[in-house]
Formats: sequence, C-alpha cells, structure tokens
Amino acid sequence: MKFLSVLILALTTSANGATLGGVSGGGGNLISPTAPSEKQDPREIRNIIKGSKNLLRKFVNAKFALYKNGSMDYESLRLYSLLFADNDNNLHEVMEEISLNIPLDKPCFDSAGTSFDGSTFNQKGYAVCISAFSIAAKCDKNEVPLQATALVFHEFSEVAGLTDEDAITLQKQVLDELKTW
Repeated sequence: MKFLSVLILALTTSANGATLGGVSGGGGNLISPTAPSEKQDPREIRNIIKGSKNLLRKFVNAKFALYKNGSMDYESLRLYSLLFADNDNNLHEVMEEISLNIPLDKPCFDSAGTSFDGSTFNQKGYAVCISAFSIAAKCDKNEVPLQATALVFHEFSEVAGLTDEDAITLQKQVLDELKTW
C-alpha cells in the first residue's frame, strides 16, 4: 500500500506539471574525477564513452527490476517512478531514441552557451552531448567508464523529466553504485 501511495503521489505531481521535465537545456559535469597523469587522446575517450551506454543499459535494467519489485527506498522510488513512468518519455524510450553526440574538439554547451562535460542542449537535433574533449582533459582513462555512464544517466534523466538537481542526485548514486559492480 505504501508503494502504491508513493507512486500515485509521484504520478499525480507529474501530471499536474510540478515535476514534468523534458530537455532542460542544462549541462552536467563529472563528479570529482581523478585527473589524468598524462595527456589523453579524445578519440580513445570517445570509444570508452560509446561503450558506457551498454553499462548504463545493464544498470537501468537492474534498477527497473528493483522498481517493479517494490524494493526501493522512498527517495529512489520518488525519482525512478518518474523515469520509469508508462509514457513516451520514460528512461527506456529516451535511451533508445536519443543519440549521443560526442565531440572530440570542444566541450558541450547549455542553452546559455556555458561549457559543460555533458548537456541536453543540441541545436542539430534531439541528442545528448557528452564531450570526449572535456573528459579527456579532466578524467583518468581508467575512471572514464564509470564517470561517463553516470553523466550519460544524468543527461538522459533530464530528457526523461528529472530536474537538474534530481539528475545530479542520481548521477552521484550511479557513480557510487557502479564502483561496487
């Protein structure tokens, strides 16, 4: 009953527009990355970022199983109920339909032109930007798979409807949880 009440509250709030998101036009950054000890090739980092989408898929599927079983704490349930809502903008749909734009020579930008490691703002089409250029400069290659997965999750979550604040909360959780995978 508690699960159903929380789910109804989350969906009602979403339907009333209070937490509906969509593409925010904002940006996100890596969380406390370990600096590289030597210059890294953005092309190599881009390949690692592309591979992070597979790790993200596995992570999201594991979270979806917990969500369906009612095995989440209140805060996780609040956030994931928005991401797993039965609509065209849920996280699974976003992950399938939104492409990753991974520039090698520049950072990503938000709608105000501020540079970030990742963003949902894209003038060329409906894509999420994750900058291999920025990540190569600030994150050791060994840490890129986890950092990139968490950042892609952050950006996809914003497209699916979370606020930037909630996306950052989940990005931190994803990063911490992936360290034990």
